[in-house]
Amino acid sequence: MADNISTKSRPKLPFLTRLKLLILGLVRHVYIRRDGTINRRVLRLLDSKASAPATKLIKGTRVSTSDVPIDPSRELWFRLFVPADGGSGKLLPLIVYFHGGGFTNFGPDSQSFDDLCSRLAAEAPRCRRLRELPTGSRAPVPLSI
Repeated sequence: MADNISTKSRPKLPFLTRLKLLILGLVRHVYIRRDGTINRRVLRLLDSKASAPATKLIKGTRVSTSDVPIDPSRELWFRLFVPADGGSGKLLPLIVYFHGGGFTNFGPDSQSFDDLCSRLAAEAPRCRRLRELPTGSRAPVPLSI
């Protein structure tokens, strides 16, 4: 029975996804120093931002994005992604997506996360909320959610 289980199973990912992961892995060496700290100046150059409000057409579905402030004094906000049918009066479930920046890099306005959540909102009839969290340089510990 143990012979049937592969110890090195890899998920089958599309080529473009694998390429993006490879590039991200290489780019991380540019802005993360050897001691593990982050060079924020270099990160700002590499992190392309997506503007909001915006409306995108994704696979035939319009998705609107907007930034909603929570506490401007602490720079807390979230980006809301609403599919076109969200305005038809019916209630949509809300999915909260916490971006994978590890509280140190990237944010909800990063192009990659904006693209991901826009695609998710287009493909499933749900509202998405991508929350900004203070990074390690702005807060000693992440805020509670």
